Amino acid sequence: MHVSALACLDKVLEKLDISGRGGDRRRVLERFKIPRKCPASALTLEGAFPYTPRSPPGRATSGRTNFLAVTMFAVIKTGGKQYRVAKDDVIVVEKLEGDAGSKVTFSDVLMSGDGKTVKLGKDLSGFTVTGTLVKTEKGDKVTVFKKRRRNTYRRKIGHRQTESHIKITAIGGKSDKE
Repeated sequence: MHVSALACLDKVLEKLDISGRGGDRRRVLERFKIPRKCPASALTLEGAFPYTPRSPPGRATSGRTNFLAVTMFAVIKTGGKQYRVAKDDVIVVEKLEGDAGSKVTFSDVLMSGDGKTVKLGKDLSGFTVTGTLVKTEKGDKVTVFKKRRRNTYRRKIGHRQTESHIKITAIGGKSDKE
């Protein structure tokens, strides 16, 4: 027996005590590529969303498999970029010094949450995120092509940025300097 995807989504949102408007529901269906017809088993929470979002190809997996489960997370800043991390995530960041297996501590934490509360600003003084350096390697090649029309000017060069893969081991430790 099959039911429509919107009916399936309504049942799941009902069980989670989340109300969704029509447009929001359709965007969720498109975003997670839920088929038009869902099996009746999808009406339970375990099989509600058979398709989970995947990491981009060529990148380390994020470690998150169920987007409905709420876990402790933090937003850290490193290399001029911000990353949302949770325990056991593997993130790809700009090159960090150290050997494989060495401990990395991020003290620049911008936000933290556990599904019920969110901490920002002064609440995070001394808050750290700890990880382990898995490997450091060159990333995918980026081709830089310069051309000026009608001048026979063409330059093609490639570039591979060095990046580090970090596995997050702990969220919420206090920094040593305090």
